Order: sequence, then structure tokens, then C-alpha cells
Amino acid sequence: MKRHFTYLILFPVLLMLLSCEEEPFNPKTEFVQRYILTCVINCESDYQTATVSASYNVDEFDPYANTMDPTVENVDIRIWYRDTVFVMQDTVVDRLNDERYNTPYKYYYVRGLEPELGETLELEATLTDGRKLRAITTTSSMLNFFFGNGDSAIPASDGAMLMPTFNVYWTFNGTVGRDLFVPRLFIIYDKLEDGQRVEYSKEVPSDYIQNGDNYTPIYPIGRKNTLVHYNTSAIDRAMAEISEGDSNKQSYFIKKALIQLFVLDENLSSYYGSLQLKSDGFSVKIDAPEYTNIDGGLGIFGTYNQYFWDINILHDYIISFGYQIGQN
Repeated sequence: MKRHFTYLILFPVLLMLLSCEEEPFNPKTEFVQRYILTCVINCESDYQTATVSASYNVDEFDPYANTMDPTVENVDIRIWYRDTVFVMQDTVVDRLNDERYNTPYKYYYVRGLEPELGETLELEATLTDGRKLRAITTTSSMLNFFFGNGDSAIPASDGAMLMPTFNVYWTFNGTVGRDLFVPRLFIIYDKLEDGQRVEYSKEVPSDYIQNGDNYTPIYPIGRKNTLVHYNTSAIDRAMAEISEGDSNKQSYFIKKALIQLFVLDENLSSYYGSLQLKSDGFSVKIDAPEYTNIDGGLGIFGTYNQYFWDINILHDYIISFGYQIGQN
């Protein structure tokens, strides 16, 4: 969940430079308590969750110095869908490998809510002091969905020659430009472990950036258009990385490739887009956009759908890596 802070963290060099000024510089503003609500509805499920947190302050400048769980308890969260009001229940789960907070993870959930396409949802969260957080969102306008005339097998070829890219296309009927598409490509395979075959997946980047002997994967980002290209060389490298460092290639069984496509509604699309504008690591952005559609607070209330499509991986291609052919 995106947290909101009322302070900025500046580089030590900048602090030293500013210390030479006649008047002291304080990078922290006056603290104002804000509440952050996150509720992302999965339209392919009838189980939905939400969290409510409070902004917090620290004595110095390190936000990770805070060890008090900012989660807000006893919030009355209701979602209106058509003629039904869904009331969320609170629950807790154990945190895994979390050295910062030693309390259970707290969230809210509801069962039975699985909205259809083109439907409006309204949310209201009432805190114990009577303060209210409200939001409205509309599910994806997509009416029909199918993958178009993209390449049907990996590696892509024109019959006699391998193509430099593997292309995925999809088609939908809905409001053009409102929804955002986030594609992901996976290789599904089994690995023989202690006599048993265990299934794994390997996400394939659209390309790699090489820096000496190091390769940095580049994954597709959200898009309004309905296609994505994967370099064949990137697929080759991803296939090799499945067994990197393991000389026993025959213990790997390649089954298929899988396209996963997320379709984000208008609010979730705007939130996702704001997250793409990240710092380059050498500067501090004080005007970075912060998207929220929560009235009375911060956060996001949005919806998404996801679709899947199987892609065949040619047997000769699998064998060329020393792997075995797996069964779907």
C-alpha cells in the first residue's frame, strides 16, 4: 500500500550544503494526520480485501524508524453494489519475515462480492471518531475479450526463419482509452525434486539490458494499446535462466507458456500510471504526482479483471536447451 509522509528525505550531501546557510533548513513540514484506504476489487473473485492505515511521524528523517503498526482497527467499511450493501469484516494473519512490526497483519474482507463489467461500486469507511472515507469506481467497460492474430507458438517464425520478436495481440469491446492493460508472459515448467515433479513459473521480460556480464530484465508496463512485443533473444535468455547454475538440465520439464493480462479500471489505471513516475535515484522529486480517489483521505479504490491464454512452446526449441518436454 502506498504510504503518505509529510516529510522528504534529502541526500546527506545536500544537507551539508544547506547547513552553510544563515538560517537552518528543516526538510519536514508540520505533521498532519491522514488516513489511507486501499481496496482493489478482483472482478474474477468473490473474496475482496481492504486496509486502512494512518500516516505517522518520526523524530528524525528515517521513516523505517517507526515500529508501531499504522493499521487502523475497528473501521466500519461498506460497499454498495447494485441493491446490496456488503459489510467488510476484520481479521488478522501472521506476518512472515517482518522485522519491523511484531504484531499480526490486520485487514478487512468480505465474501460474495464479484461485480460484473461496467458496474458502479460505492465504498464508505467510517472510523471510530466518526470520520468518513468515501470513494466510487466503475468496473472495466470491456464486454468481450479475445487474443487476436498474434504469434501462436514460441519461438515465433514465418515457417522457414525465426522472427526477431514474439508478438501478442488482443481485442476488446469497450470504452477505448479508459482501461489500462498490463501483460505478463510466463514459462510454466516442472522440476524433478526428490523424485517428485514440482511446478514453477518463470516470468519472461520483453528485453534485457546488458552491462558487461550482467543482464537487467525489462518488463512490459501498462499500456492503452492492445499489443506487446517480446524480443526472441529475451525469451532465449529466460529459458536458459530456468536452470542457471544447474548442470542437470534433464530434471526440467517445459510445459507451456502463459500470457496473463490484467485490465485495470479508470481509477486503478491512473494510480498505476502515477507509480511509473519514479525517481531516477540521483534526484529528489517534490512534485511527483500522487493519485488518490479517496474523499476525506488518501489511497485507491479500484477494480481489475485478468485473462489467461496458453502459448505452445515448440518441442525442438525445448530440447535445444537440454530440457525435457512436459505435459500440460
